[in-house]
Amino acid sequence: MSDHGAGPSSHYVIFIDEWLRKQGLLSFKNSFSARGMGSRLIKRILIDLSRKLSSQFKDTMMRWFPGLRVKSQGYIRRSLIDWPNTRAFSGEHPSTIRLNLKGRDPQGIVEPEEYETLRDDVINKLEKLRSPMSNEPLIEKIYKKEEIYQGRYLSTAPDLIIHPKDFCHQIKGGPYPNNNQCEVVSIKDEKEFYISGVHRLDGVFIASGNGIRKNQALHPLNITDLFPTMLYSLGMEIPRTVQGKVAREIFEDDFISSHQIRFTDYPLHRGGGEGEGEGEEKNYRQDESEKIEQSLRGLGYID
Repeated sequence: MSDHGAGPSSHYVIFIDEWLRKQGLLSFKNSFSARGMGSRLIKRILIDLSRKLSSQFKDTMMRWFPGLRVKSQGYIRRSLIDWPNTRAFSGEHPSTIRLNLKGRDPQGIVEPEEYETLRDDVINKLEKLRSPMSNEPLIEKIYKKEEIYQGRYLSTAPDLIIHPKDFCHQIKGGPYPNNNQCEVVSIKDEKEFYISGVHRLDGVFIASGNGIRKNQALHPLNITDLFPTMLYSLGMEIPRTVQGKVAREIFEDDFISSHQIRFTDYPLHRGGGEGEGEGEEKNYRQDESEKIEQSLRGLGYID
């Protein structure tokens, strides 16, 4: 299975930081500051390398250092922001927006009572974004974090998540100070750090083996259905607290009739974090947690 699909990107690039700047929500530091000059130098080097290096070499570098591009671009963008005069900025992914909230963010200036009004204002304006070339709408929907996520870690999620039209338009951070050549919606420059394909909402699910129907096409599943379905296929009990349902339609009738769906009240805790009492069963041993963290670091998902 794959948790997302993929497809070609359009020839449009949406510079979300530039949109935020033009809305008066994002401010950059003095472009002549030493730190700003250093950041622009790093960006210039990255662009030059991208133009001169072969696609094969760049692909090899991305496999060796999967988080390098994201981390370097994130550093450049964050180091140039004038935080005391910034109310909103693109998050860890350019398709997300975070408000610079007082009491939550280190240099927050948005008062808590302004939070919902500001989010609604950003949503209303950004969903009206259209291509200046074709006048086609570029944004499908802007989600508030609580519309997608839930649980005790909700406070760490981005405040807004951008769903571009048909998931085919690339969204990037930047531009940076004195970059007057860039519009909010620009035609892609293939020589820079742009990609030819982007994720799609629909992933892929394929199943085969004992009890699985052959040559069958399924109606779309929800990704939350996969966990209970896999547990069921292995003859294991399914915790009642999990989301999703068993995808009964992938199994043969004889398999369903001879394998009852069984549930358990097994508690789900994430890696033995704070708040668990003594004696409660933890999901992972310490060495297992360290292996998982090492793998995530290697993939560039965590610093």
